[in-house]
Amino acid sequence: MIYLKPADLGFVRGPRPLSILIRAAARTAFEGKTIINHIFGVSRHGDLRVADIIESMNCIQEVNLYDEYNETEREVEIWRPLNITDEDREAIVYYARGFVGQKYPYRDLGLHFLDRIFFDTYFFRKFQSKKSMVCSRLWASAYGRQNLNFGGNPEEINPDDIHDFVRATEGQYYRQILSLGEI
Repeated sequence: MIYLKPADLGFVRGPRPLSILIRAAARTAFEGKTIINHIFGVSRHGDLRVADIIESMNCIQEVNLYDEYNETEREVEIWRPLNITDEDREAIVYYARGFVGQKYPYRDLGLHFLDRIFFDTYFFRKFQSKKSMVCSRLWASAYGRQNLNFGGNPEEINPDDIHDFVRATEGQYYRQILSLGEI
């Protein structure tokens, strides 16, 4: 049985047009195929049927992982941070939980895409709402408050960047809990 802990990270690959657009916008020059288009964090421990997650969709929400991702076409992969304390885990989730209920303006997603068209200039995203928390910014900021980072500025990083960092540091900072697939 797979048991999840708070602050475990979930990565999602979805088949819908918006998911494909996000992956296209996240791909950087000279990078291979972009795999991931969304990230969430575990907020309540438990097995795959019991664990809750916090994610930023049309608004930041706390939902049951199984209810949200079981029997969907979306694939999920889960990683556990190593070398962090239970207090770090609690602080990361506490920070993310503070945004639950906040709406996500799709305009900001468009600004990400415009930056990609102009070769990752980080020009257009400077105009996004400072209160706006896309999924990658939410979790990069939550981890950043505990002096943990994913190799980039939380305001500039995307889900696939975080996934690349986690995979590259497997064994040192992260351990894979669940391989990419359906729940």
